[in-house]
Amino acid sequence: MKKLENGLSVGSIIMAVLGLILLIFPSITNKVIVFVIGIALIIYGAYRVIRYLRREITVAVTEHIYIKSYQNKKAPTGTFF
Repeated sequence: MKKLENGLSVGSIIMAVLGLILLIFPSITNKVIVFVIGIALIIYGAYRVIRYLRREITVAVTEHIYIKSYQNKKAPTGTFF
């Protein structure tokens, strides 16, 4: 319980200091915030593109393997229940 209170106190102090910085230097903080958000969006966008391309490659390879294995098998005969 004591650790929780200490953590909340530290968090409260950090938030108060950040609020003061925003009030004292609004133009600098606006640029920093926009810059950080821009970098975060670029990183997220790149991650999504890479993830999409890796998925497409995986799907293509999987389909190729499935088709090759299906072509190598003979058609089953008889009735299956």
